[in-house]
Amino acid sequence: MFVHESLGHDALGAANTTDHTSRVWSVLTVNILFICLVAVVVSLRAFTKHSMARKLYLEDYLMTASAVWFLSFCAVNLAAVPAGFGQHIWDLPGATREDQLAVATHVQKLNYLALILLSPSIILAKLSVIATLLRIFPQPMKYLRFFLFATAGLVVLCCTCQAFLVIFQCSPVQFSWMLGAAGQGTCYGLQPVVLTLGIVNIVTDFVICLTPIPYFLRLNMPAAQKACLCALFLSGLIACAFSIVRVISLRGLADDIDVTFASTSYYNWSVVETGFIIITGSVPALRPLLQTILPEFFKANNFPSLSFSSPLRSTWKPVNSSSSTKAMITVTKEYEVVELEKSGMQTV
Repeated sequence: MFVHESLGHDALGAANTTDHTSRVWSVLTVNILFICLVAVVVSLRAFTKHSMARKLYLEDYLMTASAVWFLSFCAVNLAAVPAGFGQHIWDLPGATREDQLAVATHVQKLNYLALILLSPSIILAKLSVIATLLRIFPQPMKYLRFFLFATAGLVVLCCTCQAFLVIFQCSPVQFSWMLGAAGQGTCYGLQPVVLTLGIVNIVTDFVICLTPIPYFLRLNMPAAQKACLCALFLSGLIACAFSIVRVISLRGLADDIDVTFASTSYYNWSVVETGFIIITGSVPALRPLLQTILPEFFKANNFPSLSFSSPLRSTWKPVNSSSSTKAMITVTKEYEVVELEKSGMQTV
């Protein structure tokens, strides 16, 4: 991701080449695991919404598109493994240092492509979650909706800026993956900027996870269902933790000549974070399917049993208890509010 312009056979020859550990298995395990999980969960989501709920919303298309970009990202990571991704640069095949640098250059090119595929996946996954919240909370809740739209704009802006910075970090562009070619191009020190964007990205994760919680708590609905709603969104905080670790893994990466080995941590955490967002963002849509497969489990654990034709009607309680504001919302078995009937003052 960050080019070490001075990397050449002299710098490689001066490196400590006694370490022969490998991260190949970690790259293979993480990518294959999340390819399987995301493919299964998103496929089940599409089946559930199309065949059981018989209705697809904007967030379903966004999440499916995110999964396609994510699977492409993982596929490129796996394609980089036979080329040497996960191995120390001095352990790469080649009779000379120049040959090893040529192999490392090929790995860098694949890593460069992978990062370009990552940004759209993150954007689409987060927009899918925000689109769900915008449909859950209808028009009268204008302040919340404005906040969600602003968060969506910030997500798109940050991820787009990061993608452009990655693509155009060097001039000419191909110098981004050319190792041992000092003097043939110019690269910019992007690590501070990308770290800043990463921190903003973490903040948006917290906003998406925590913003709906107060509104869910103010719904007059069974405690078990309310707890489920809150738990589903709070689970997104785990993705925030993954995002923090991913940002931390950037430290020192620009100065490490062992690019084929050192960068694996960043790519692995990118897979974990993005895959977890897609999975947790899709789980709520699987509830009709799970309730059909495991009806006794839902009854035993006191989960409300809701049918497609009999939605649960719950009363929205305003923050100001002295207000006469009251709204009736319809919550489907997928935790989707599809109707709002307000009386008295307008809700916030």
